This record gives sequence, C-alpha cells and structure tokens, in this order.
Amino acid sequence: MEKNIAVILSIVFHPLLIPSYLLLLFLNVDIHYSLIVPFKGKLLMVALVLLTTAVLPSFLIMIYYRMGWIKSIYMEDKKDRMLPFFTAGTVFLVAAFMLKNLQIGAPFFYLMLGVAVVTIVVMVINNFWKISAHTASMGGLLGAITGLVMNYGLDIMTLVYGVTIAGGVVGFARLKLKAHNPAQVYTGYVAGFLSMFLFFSYLVV
Repeated sequence: MEKNIAVILSIVFHPLLIPSYLLLLFLNVDIHYSLIVPFKGKLLMVALVLLTTAVLPSFLIMIYYRMGWIKSIYMEDKKDRMLPFFTAGTVFLVAAFMLKNLQIGAPFFYLMLGVAVVTIVVMVINNFWKISAHTASMGGLLGAITGLVMNYGLDIMTLVYGVTIAGGVVGFARLKLKAHNPAQVYTGYVAGFLSMFLFFSYLVV
C-alpha cells in the first residue's frame, strides 16, 4: 500500500510538472503582475508551460529510450539522467523566453528562468553524484515561494507550510521506492531550495 502511494506521489510531483504548479501558484497570488493577467491569458500561459515543460520533454525522453540513448525511462543510472536533464533545462529556457515575449510581466519570465537554473545545478551535481530531481524540484518550489514572500511581503505562510510538508512527503516516497538514499534526497532538496531562493532574493525584483 505504501509503495503504491509512493508511486502516485512520484508521478503527481514529477519534476516536469512542478513548473506548471509553480506558474499556477504565481497566477493566483495577490500581486500586481498576476492580477492584471486576464483569465484567458492565464489559461494560455498554463497551456504553454505545460506543453513545453512537461509534454515535450516527456515525449523526447521516450524517443531517447526508443533510440537506446538511455537504458530506462526511470533513469536509475546517473549517466542516463544527463541527456534528459539537458533537455529539460533547454525547454525550460525556451519556455522562459516564450513567456517574456508575451510581455505579461518580468516575474513570470524569471520564474521559468529560475526553474532552468535549478535544473542546470542538478545536472552539474549529477555529473559527479546522483541526487534526487524530485526533491530538488520541491525544494525549488519552496525557494520560489519563500522568495516571493520576501520580495512582495505576501502573507501566504499557509502555502509555505503546505509546500514544505509536500516536500517531506515526496522525499519519503523516493526513499520508500529506493530510488535514492537519504543523502541524495536531502542534498537534492537543499540544492533546489538554495538555487531558487537565492535567484529570487537577489536577482528578481
């Protein structure tokens, strides 16, 4: 039972879905940039990000597997993770500049740019030592929200607590599935959090 729940959590909080969740959060907080975007514009943004950061890379990863460039779509071997990480980082950058071209506000561009930064950091670390991309993405999610609170003084601590708990649950799921050891899970979370938090704290205004 616990293993089944861990599988479901790993799917629901897959790293490729986190950018879409993060965008949804940003579109629903009480800041000027989100309030001026019309509902149809928000739908367009979510559809754009979902297609470019989740659907497209998933399709490409399946191609990599079919071509024999990676041994498994689960990428247990850290060598199998380099090409998918590079692909994800690239499409995240593409999504960032697509959002920038929509001219709807700098925070949305920086949001996706920050996601790309986290992916690049994870890719670099993974070149030497395998870490959890799942917990890195959850740490990045918390880092972005914390940075948002600091920059705009928003009272969304309930959301901060919820995302923190979700990150812990995802970490437990990865351990339960034996996809990573505790050090890989914790390192991924810290790397993701610090990368996004520092990015939002010092570069995003």
